[in-house]
Amino acid sequence: MQKAVSTKGKTAELDVVNVDSMKMDLFRQYLSVAYPLSHIKVTSPYGMRRHPVMRKWIMHEGIDLRARYEEVYSVMDGEVIAVSSDKRSGKYVIIRHPGAYTCSYCHLSRPLVRKGDSVRAGEVIAVSGNTGMSTSAHLHLGVRGASGKRINPMVLLEFIRKTREEVVQKLQALNCNITEAA
Repeated sequence: MQKAVSTKGKTAELDVVNVDSMKMDLFRQYLSVAYPLSHIKVTSPYGMRRHPVMRKWIMHEGIDLRARYEEVYSVMDGEVIAVSSDKRSGKYVIIRHPGAYTCSYCHLSRPLVRKGDSVRAGEVIAVSGNTGMSTSAHLHLGVRGASGKRINPMVLLEFIRKTREEVVQKLQALNCNITEAA
């Protein structure tokens, strides 16, 4: 923001309402995305791998994140479209996010939401676990686009990182102190 100079040579004050409005918009943007866990450590990436239980090479259509019975958070606002269990994924939650993207959170010990619930980014939706075809406690995160095609979840995690980083930089430029947890 630049200071305006009147024709009488007096410096006008910054429009506090506009600056506060900008800050609120930036806070909303920051809060519109969240990591699925408090700490992110990928233990098995997206792509071909030798399955640890089936012991054959298959496509890993998500990523596994280190998580030992920890809170799991919704990555964006959305609607819970499934809460169920099967032999492969164990207990799972699927959330439809804006743009018709879906995220599946699998191998949970305890889902904390119900089908039809509306959730906010960062809201606790489950506790990670070791259910289904799994060798240890972790969170499997899967992402599908609007067409239903699988997407590497690292793209989503990078979007979250960039969004939060850009907001922090903009807030710092407005002399607003904010620190992001690693």
